[in-house]
Amino acid sequence: MSFQAGDVVYLKSGGPAMTVRWVNHDECACEWFINNQELKGDKFLVTSLTKESPRKAGTAAPVKTAHHF
Repeated sequence: MSFQAGDVVYLKSGGPAMTVRWVNHDECACEWFINNQELKGDKFLVTSLTKESPRKAGTAAPVKTAHHF
């Protein structure tokens, strides 16, 4: 899969939506916001990214359960 600046991507392992800043061969620099306030950024191998949202792909959000003993 190829990526370009401006694409919205996700880690295959899950996480927030990220915007691609630049692509260099097998590496993408991405940015995302924490709690809609703090801007974060890092570089990822393109093989670890996907354009498919985990939620759209049918991955359910973790369910929190209370244990009563």
